[in-house]
Amino acid sequence: SHIAIQFPIYEEMKRQWRSLSGADTVSFQGLIAASALSKIVASAATYPHEVVRARIFSHAGPDRMGVWATFPSILRTSGPRALYPGMGNNMLRHTPPSLV
Repeated sequence: SHIAIQFPIYEEMKRQWRSLSGADTVSFQGLIAASALSKIVASAATYPHEVVRARIFSHAGPDRMGVWATFPSILRTSGPRALYPGMGNNMLRHTPPSLV
């Protein structure tokens, strides 16, 4: 899902690391940092989509709203923070495996 965002960020971070260090390769620490940060950025960028999708599926019935109605409804009724519930726990669960 968010790999389309994560991978280009990861590659750009590696490129920047090589440029700043003047080395041809990226150190192990650099790879770990690039992997973790790209995962965090990609997850943060796509997390609201998952919240909206979950909200849509939890409201079954004929009055179910679509994405374009649900997103502003969440913002209007609960504010922007409502788009990120549980994101910290999600990061703790999904970021470490991306480092391998």
